Amino acid sequence: MTVEAVKSPSRIGNDVDDHHDRDQTLTIKKSLAEVVIYLLLIAVDIFYLSEAYRLHVQVPSPHVGPGGFPLIIAVINLLLLLGLLFISLFIKPRRTPQERLAFSRPLSVLAAVAILIAETTLLKTAGPLITIALFSFLLMWVAGERRLTMLAIIPPLFSAAIYAIFVMALGVYFD
Repeated sequence: MTVEAVKSPSRIGNDVDDHHDRDQTLTIKKSLAEVVIYLLLIAVDIFYLSEAYRLHVQVPSPHVGPGGFPLIIAVINLLLLLGLLFISLFIKPRRTPQERLAFSRPLSVLAAVAILIAETTLLKTAGPLITIALFSFLLMWVAGERRLTMLAIIPPLFSAAIYAIFVMALGVYFD
């Protein structure tokens, strides 16, 4: 997803390149896309919050632990999303000109979504360290990263960092 200036229809004319670009790229108003995406994310976060609350009730702990951590993340995420929605609706429209979003790589975006769904499906069977490293590699590849050193170094380090944060710092063990 890229933000780019798009010519208004009155200035396009009959230029072959402009017509070809319009057919290959999906463009929508950035402000509309932000509001729709924030509302979808708020709906998902409310579902996550309800599940996190059920987990917190089932696993009471005096410390943050596995019952409290998802609840904290859900509440912080919901507050941040509501703040972004407020900014997008009330503050930003007055200060910025209308931009349009151009989706020039929809297949890459769909591939990334498929990778994330596959990751959540295989996380339990393959284990978190292997799954996170493998799917980090795949996401980087789909996003266009082709430097072999980056593809070889970042996914295992990312997997190790997530392990260190959850297991060592928070005491949340992967089963």
